[in-house]
Amino acid sequence: MLATVALVLGTLLSGVALAESRTERLVRELGKGPLRVRLGAALLLGRLADKTAVGPLTQALTDPIPALRAACAASLGQLGAVEAADGLVSLLSDVEPVVRVEAARALGAIKAQGAISPLAKRLDDTDAKTREAAARALAGYRDEQVAAPLVDSLLKGETGPELSAVVKDYFVQMRGKIALESYVKALKDAQDKYERARAAKVLELLGDKRAVEALIVALADADPFVRMVAAQALRTLGDARAIGPLEALVDRERNDRVVRVAKSSLTVLRSQKQ
Repeated sequence: MLATVALVLGTLLSGVALAESRTERLVRELGKGPLRVRLGAALLLGRLADKTAVGPLTQALTDPIPALRAACAASLGQLGAVEAADGLVSLLSDVEPVVRVEAARALGAIKAQGAISPLAKRLDDTDAKTREAAARALAGYRDEQVAAPLVDSLLKGETGPELSAVVKDYFVQMRGKIALESYVKALKDAQDKYERARAAKVLELLGDKRAVEALIVALADADPFVRMVAAQALRTLGDARAIGPLEALVDRERNDRVVRVAKSSLTVLRSQKQ
């Protein structure tokens, strides 16, 4: 529907007198008139690539109509409106999921540094599409500082396949850009068990077999969650050197979840060895 509205408006605007520019006409339509016209104006303002539309679109982010807030957010993302980052960050807490999704997408497009932490908080959103949009936005930064929140979203264990794919693709793109050694060290020396688990997951996602020895050592970690993540990582890396240590882990382990993961990893590694 919105595409049709935008097309009709675009046709009408093609004959607008020079005394009033397309942007000026659309800004007028954005502020008043039937909802469909306002929505079409909001969307067209993003397509015109006219930066003078940023101010009116930013002001409309507080409109009481959710669909209009979402449309304005989308257009600000198209315009690369870094100056609208604060308004878009505010929309990440909007009561309507569709608005949160468009705000996250827009922030991913403009890549404002101040948006990283607010986007990371949306990885726990109750709405799956918002979580995915936030993950895609963060992954688009291609910056190591977003690695921790992305990995944490996987470690919580309630991640859908779309979000998981986004996180995995981010790490594929970051291979060679993230220092393996720092995560090997964190896995060995970090005092916080969650930081050790995060390091093991990062090593898994980076897919570098130089991490195998460190992950084998982590099978003896004091915390069962770290042992479980390490066992899963060894399965992903697919190195036969892990078979013996995983067998030993199964023999001594008392945590059922760790045993299940270790046995699953052994099944995969043994099949690969044949």
